[in-house]
Amino acid sequence: MSETTVDLLIVGQGVAGSALAWQALRRHLKIHVISSPTEWPPSASQVGAGLITPITGSRLALAWRFAEFRSSALDLYRFVAHETKRDCWRNRPALRWLTIADEELWLSRCQKFPASANYLQPVEPDLVTSREHGIHGPAGSKPYVMPEAARVLMPVFLEATKRWLTETSCLSRAEFKPLDLIWDDVARHWKWRSMTARHIVFCTGYTPQLIRLPFLAAKGELMEIDLPGARQDYSWHGGIWMTPQEQDRWLVGATYDPLHLDQEITSEARLELSLGLAQWGIRNPKICSQHAAIRPALPGQMPAIGWSLPESILGRISEVTWPREKNCGVINGLGSRGALWAPLLADWLLDAMAGQPLPPEINLTRFLRS
Repeated sequence: MSETTVDLLIVGQGVAGSALAWQALRRHLKIHVISSPTEWPPSASQVGAGLITPITGSRLALAWRFAEFRSSALDLYRFVAHETKRDCWRNRPALRWLTIADEELWLSRCQKFPASANYLQPVEPDLVTSREHGIHGPAGSKPYVMPEAARVLMPVFLEATKRWLTETSCLSRAEFKPLDLIWDDVARHWKWRSMTARHIVFCTGYTPQLIRLPFLAAKGELMEIDLPGARQDYSWHGGIWMTPQEQDRWLVGATYDPLHLDQEITSEARLELSLGLAQWGIRNPKICSQHAAIRPALPGQMPAIGWSLPESILGRISEVTWPREKNCGVINGLGSRGALWAPLLADWLLDAMAGQPLPPEINLTRFLRS
């Protein structure tokens, strides 16, 4: 690599690092990205389904600032499609199957927050049942549709970003080692190999040895099944989720295992997902593949971004001096919502680099030790 000076050195090319790279490009900033030289272990971004849903969890809560995040996400992914000729965005409504208790909870929530009703609306079962393949909702439940749901094809987005970074000489496939960093306290910049960077941002996911946040990480497993004849105009949610792929294949997920933080697939997860499919009338599915990754979640299921990382956040490495100025940043804790959150979080982090305040809900200062 020739001697290069950049505004932003980004560590990690998952959904957060990729979104930050694109948002920085739109601001005419010079960037460089450090990405792992191997595909193993797979990251949460590589394995994730990229689902965007406004109503999540058993409490049927509207996702925080959903409309704002969705608008930013759609804007960025359309920009990427224009630049790379690879479209990764799919407007695909999602079905959520509600029990009687769920319906009562949802109706009470809509009475308190009337605007929420636009995000989850009842539909007739006959309009959504896939009679060709016999898919139906779980017994005793009714279908509701989320018309604002969508999906980002993560492999397409990540591969298009990698190709763009490679073609513009903005990517290094290398194992990142903090000891390779040198902070020049006089020039106020970082040195990494032959690279000089004014700022560095860690978008590294679950890496407790580097970013010491209070992770509530969990392994999630999903599998791909062959399901010919099933209509593909919806994603389905009810205990588990399933979303259509190409060529009659569907992605099914996802399990939650906070005890085994590895990327090994298990027969237990395969059984759990198969039992979930059986509730929809899909028995003995043809399983084409199975994958696992670690979700980097944080307390409150909210992400964390910010600058001026202290030693209480960054790992203790005596040979590395971490500056207290706004030269070192982080985007982390995106959990299962990276496709939705990453574009706007990246924008907010770049705004903060210029002095704008961050929303307190996602500001990493909430984790700082007193």
